[in-house]
Amino acid sequence: MSNLARKEPTVEAPPMPVAEPEAPPLAQSVAVTGQETESLAVMKPVPRITIHAFCEQPGTGSTIQRAGEDRRLAKAHLTVHMGGIPAAIEQYQQSATPNLIMVEARAGGDGLFAQLGALAEVCDAGTKVVVIGHMNDVSL
Repeated sequence: MSNLARKEPTVEAPPMPVAEPEAPPLAQSVAVTGQETESLAVMKPVPRITIHAFCEQPGTGSTIQRAGEDRRLAKAHLTVHMGGIPAAIEQYQQSATPNLIMVEARAGGDGLFAQLGALAEVCDAGTKVVVIGHMNDVSL
């Protein structure tokens, strides 16, 4: 028998990337089986509405564009713009608002509420707004 000490190999973690992360995916990929498949099969398509999305990051815009290619959105008219809430405010100062506006916002708290207030001033009655944020803040 040998009295030599056994040396365990060391494992080094790879360096962390410094680049700014892209927008997170809309949903994680999960396996769907059985009854869940049946409920997905009967999901109704979105009615004939107009949807405008105003994004701050190209990754978010491309994700929304890909989602718009789903067969359930075949009747909806979707357009994606860059510029976030300020671009939406500028757009709707001279034109009517769509049924649904999606805005991506990096701001939080009072800054976000100020931007949403300015957007509300130029929106038609009945327009719905979905805010895509970068913070998990359910207190909105």
